[in-house]
Amino acid sequence: MRKINYPYKTDIEKEIFLNEYFDKIFPEISNHVEMCEEIEKIDVTWNLKKLLTADFCQLVDFAKKNNVSNLNSLFRTGVEEKDYIYSKLQRVIADFLIEKNVNIKSCFYCNIEYVNDFKDKYSSIDEFINYAPNKLLNSIISVYATDRISNKRKSGFIFEKDLIDLFPNKGTKITQKLNDSYKDEFNNEHFTLDHVLPKNSNAFLSISIFNLVPCCYSCNSKFKLTKEFSINNNLKSIVPSSKDYLFDNLIKFKLKYKGTRVENVKDIDVRLLNLSKIENVDEFIAIFRLQSRYNYHKNISYDMIQKRKIYSDSQIEEIAILLKRDEQSVKKDLFGKECFESSNEPFEKYKQDIAEQLGII
Repeated sequence: MRKINYPYKTDIEKEIFLNEYFDKIFPEISNHVEMCEEIEKIDVTWNLKKLLTADFCQLVDFAKKNNVSNLNSLFRTGVEEKDYIYSKLQRVIADFLIEKNVNIKSCFYCNIEYVNDFKDKYSSIDEFINYAPNKLLNSIISVYATDRISNKRKSGFIFEKDLIDLFPNKGTKITQKLNDSYKDEFNNEHFTLDHVLPKNSNAFLSISIFNLVPCCYSCNSKFKLTKEFSINNNLKSIVPSSKDYLFDNLIKFKLKYKGTRVENVKDIDVRLLNLSKIENVDEFIAIFRLQSRYNYHKNISYDMIQKRKIYSDSQIEEIAILLKRDEQSVKKDLFGKECFESSNEPFEKYKQDIAEQLGII
């Protein structure tokens, strides 16, 4: 629903961004030699760096090559979630996107829910021990120690002094590590990363940056879940991480009036139209249940209708003159800046289309 605007505008800036991503990921890959050898067997023009940083349409083409499935075993050791190399690197990838100021505000699939990151700080070591997420503790102490603490939490609040009893041999060392860390500010991402080409069948693309889309929990784990996009030439126009993204131009929100008068929210419906008639667009709308989800939020359209009744163009002009401001800024205050600006705020596309229909823009 919204294109991911990565933090580059020129080819040089893009190259720097992708080099930094590769440099962040590469040291965490212990079997990179085997990966490179297997990739070159498939296509001598490809290497590990290209696999991790190639544009989405290139990834689709690579996934169609012969013997690519041989790569899967190098990116996972089993079928469980913890067996994927992605599981080890998910935190690293999320932190990289945050550090590079990728504009992650709303879900790139639905443009409904906020998924922005936020800073978190703990007031005491005891609060940190009891409420820090396991993945954060794992980055400071061993997985074994985190599991022991997590199990202990189930029986009640843990105090710093309890760690000595919990870890007779290493309690002092673990306590010191946690004390050294809890005062820091921690990034908390509010998003999940969806694999456009699913990692269960394309594990070799599981850490390719343009195969990853920051999205809300609902889109990833409730609606998409095990559903897969149809892989064809149209997909590159629909995936938010693709440089050829055109989805916003392929759909349009439209008000449908049930009668001649709008007295309450029940008098309207919101329709999501596929302007292109491309099947992938219908598939995308169906997978993420966008028609029903947006119609549920038709109160937003109703509020805009009511405001439009009150503030005609002539009245807006009078207000602008009275306040010595331009009409555009007055409209932003009345109807919301999302109707006029694209900065990945929730409901942007929806509000802009409805505003156009109401003659606001």
